[in-house]
Amino acid sequence: MDEFEELEAELNGLKTASNLETFESLILAIEYEGVEPTMFLREEREYWNFAKRLGYIFLGILLTPLLGLGLFIIYNAFANGRFFDETDVAYCTIYLAERRLVVTYRMVDKNVKDVKFLPVKNTSFVRYTQQDDVGDGMTGRWFGEFYLHTDGEKLHLVRVDNDHGERAKCMKVINQFAKEANIKFLR
Repeated sequence: MDEFEELEAELNGLKTASNLETFESLILAIEYEGVEPTMFLREEREYWNFAKRLGYIFLGILLTPLLGLGLFIIYNAFANGRFFDETDVAYCTIYLAERRLVVTYRMVDKNVKDVKFLPVKNTSFVRYTQQDDVGDGMTGRWFGEFYLHTDGEKLHLVRVDNDHGERAKCMKVINQFAKEANIKFLR
C-alpha cells in the first residue's frame, strides 16, 4: 500500500475549474510531506524575522517621501507573515505530469496565500519574451519572462532580470518542461 495513496486518489479526482481546497492540500503535501511534483519550474524561498521586518519599516519610512515608494516596502514587511514571528515564504511553480497541470503558488508558513493553475493541453505552448527595462537606453538592462499559453489564457512561469547566466538556467529548465509536457517552446 502506497503511503500517498489517499493523496493520489484525491489528485485523480481533481477538477481543474474548481476545488481550491484540493490544491491547498496538494501544496501542503508537496511542502511538508515529501510528495514530489514532476518538476519545479521555479522555487524561491525567503526567511523573514523581526529584525528584517524592522529594517524594511525603517527603510520604508525613509523612502516614503520619494513618490510613496516606502509605502510598498512597509506593506511588504507586513504581508509576509506575523510581525514578531519567524516566517518562511515560498514562491513556487510546479508541473504535475500525471494531471497535465502547472500550478503557481505563494505560501507563508503553512498558509497558502495565492494559487494559480493552468492545464497543459496539446495546443499549449511556452513563450519567452524579453524587453528592455524602462529608463534611458544607456543602461542595457532588460528582463525576460516565460509564460505558459493554453486556449487564450496565460500563466506566468519565471522572470529573469538582466542576468544571462540565470536566463540560460531558466531556458534549460523550461526546455526540459516543454519536452516532458510535449509542447512547443517559442522564443
